[in-house]
Amino acid sequence: MTAVSQPSQPEFGVRIASFGDTLVIGVRGVLDGEAARVVVDAARAAGGTAVPQPSVEIDLRDMQAWTSAGLRGLSDCMALGARLRMGPQIRAGHEVHARGERG
Repeated sequence: MTAVSQPSQPEFGVRIASFGDTLVIGVRGVLDGEAARVVVDAARAAGGTAVPQPSVEIDLRDMQAWTSAGLRGLSDCMALGARLRMGPQIRAGHEVHARGERG
């Protein structure tokens, strides 16, 4: 019997960058329920106490897969006023990994 290796899931991460009054949260890898909570928390934190409130964009171009729980998390982000982007613009920042450590 031959062993078959299972492909590993891509590591989840978000890239956060600020451009003027816009905060961009780039999603990478698999967006599941746990990962969605990280994205929602980042979108909530973006507002903070800043006046005026920054606009928040969620860049999904590097998202490789998702679950229904992950998509519900995106819905929560939209309820906070975040816009979803799959367009050609890329913005670079620093990464915050799924468990909250910075890289």
